[in-house]
Amino acid sequence: MLVDHDTFLQRLTSLFEESSKTSGRRSIWLTHKRLTMADGDTAMDSVGEDTTYPCLIRATDGGKVKFSTHVNSNDLPKFHSHYSTLLKAQMTLHLRKRDKKREKQKSEEITKKRKIRETPLQLDPKPDAVDLQGKPIGKVSKRAAGRRKRQRMEKMLRTREEKQQAAKAIKKSSAAIVQS
Repeated sequence: MLVDHDTFLQRLTSLFEESSKTSGRRSIWLTHKRLTMADGDTAMDSVGEDTTYPCLIRATDGGKVKFSTHVNSNDLPKFHSHYSTLLKAQMTLHLRKRDKKREKQKSEEITKKRKIRETPLQLDPKPDAVDLQGKPIGKVSKRAAGRRKRQRMEKMLRTREEKQQAAKAIKKSSAAIVQS
């Protein structure tokens, strides 16, 4: 349905209000395009002519509500000022605020993980303690507590070293290719 500028803005405001009142917030589609008013293709070879085309602005909720307006090029700045203030007002009402505390917490976790990844891993050497009779008491047996953890750490060290060696090999081969 074609309406004038003021009616278009009023209906658009009511459309935004209706969509925000419903529990399942509906979407609104806005289109803005040049209206050629030609049945066929427009010839682009006429460089010297000063033809001005009006703009067609449509709004719909994807269902029953559809309306549009034509805006001439000389009325466009005035219409856009009202249109943009309406859009800004409606958008700011329905946008969520950023949760800066959560963002900061996530970035801190990421930096913490990065630091852990970059620090070299070392196994804690357990000293072999000896009792009064000379028998070793600090020796770690196969079934001692923390054995699995120690094995995981050893495996992690091996894989990290393998990745570092592979990265060095790639750098050396790429440097050799560049030199040749």
